[in-house]
Amino acid sequence: YRWTNIGPRNNFVADTQWDAVAGFRGDFTDTVSFDFYAQMGQYDSYDVGNYYLSYPGLDYVLNNGVDPFSAAGAFAMRAQPTQDNMTKQNKLYAHVQFDTGDLFGAGEAVGLVGGEYAEIEYENLYDPASEGGLIGGSAGNSSAGERDFSSIFFEWLLPVTEQSELNIAGRFDDYSDFGSAFSPTISYNINVMDNLSLRARWGQGFKAPSLSDLFGPETFSAEDAVDPITGVSRQFDTYYNTNPNLDAEDSQSFSLGANWEYFDGHSVDLAFYMVEVDDIITTPSAQSLLYADAAGISFDPAGSRVLRLPNNNVDQIFSFSENGGKLEVNGIDLQ
Repeated sequence: YRWTNIGPRNNFVADTQWDAVAGFRGDFTDTVSFDFYAQMGQYDSYDVGNYYLSYPGLDYVLNNGVDPFSAAGAFAMRAQPTQDNMTKQNKLYAHVQFDTGDLFGAGEAVGLVGGEYAEIEYENLYDPASEGGLIGGSAGNSSAGERDFSSIFFEWLLPVTEQSELNIAGRFDDYSDFGSAFSPTISYNINVMDNLSLRARWGQGFKAPSLSDLFGPETFSAEDAVDPITGVSRQFDTYYNTNPNLDAEDSQSFSLGANWEYFDGHSVDLAFYMVEVDDIITTPSAQSLLYADAAGISFDPAGSRVLRLPNNNVDQIFSFSENGGKLEVNGIDLQ
């Protein structure tokens, strides 16, 4: 039954965001400077759905002999689901920059040390009818989460010769909800001629799962797919879920580059880069889970899975976010 007679299904979304920063920046001495700031911000999103189907209203219409295509029937079957989202962050940041001396007779080395602390709060509230599965075309469970993290970092710019410099940097992050990680970077630049410079860089990094990745609500979608077992092609009831046990995505990168100023004010820059990211957070599609099921891959009964009826037809599909992806990118930039 398509409930097109109750009205055009659509959503109205209102987003509000504010952000405030206050801080100080200055010099302690001629060779020591500082930067400090505090930041507060909040993002709110309110979503109202129009002309969705109320399953209790549909039951009322059918059980009381009301024509579902009449104005009274359409009015009784209308539902207006809502979703109220909020993300709030408070942050403190500070760093100090200072000279560390002319270590190799090639120029003043400069160091920087700093830290930051942040608190993040997340909330996603669905209306009770959607949470109870009483709205056609809409589903979701309210969710909320919070985290705080602290970081310390450093950077050291070190002239090695009059034509070259070494840059060493690192950052240590500690998250309250998933753990800690250290991200180092090292780079080297050298002017082999007045108009030709070479550079190299290596680094490691990570990306923590967002609160919506960890604690987001279950969402419903009718996904188009083909079941390889039965050969049926149709829309399947699919429920997408987040995962509170996700790990961070880890990356490693390397690059080489050259810059040639062949004429005053005109230059050519050529760079090769390589990036590898492990444990990418992905959410399997309904089709990929159907393929896995047909291939005989066993599912976690509490995770991504395909549920079938006794006649082998698909009943429901559940998809959970996971650390399963890998990305490798190699490229050349020419400017």
